[in-house]
Amino acid sequence: MAQQLPYTVLLVEMDDGVCLYSNPAQEYPEGTQPVIGQAVGATFEKVSDALALVRFSPLSNP
Repeated sequence: MAQQLPYTVLLVEMDDGVCLYSNPAQEYPEGTQPVIGQAVGATFEKVSDALALVRFSPLSNP
């Protein structure tokens, strides 16, 4: 996984109040950005047999 700078960091607040920092599951198209309050869904990116990272994608357009 190549690192590209700058990169987007999301702070996602779950329905139960738990907050997670993550990166988006996909890059946002140029000229767009995440929107505060936008609904997201979780996906898991397998890094190894012992590790998976949670990533978030928008569920709909804001």
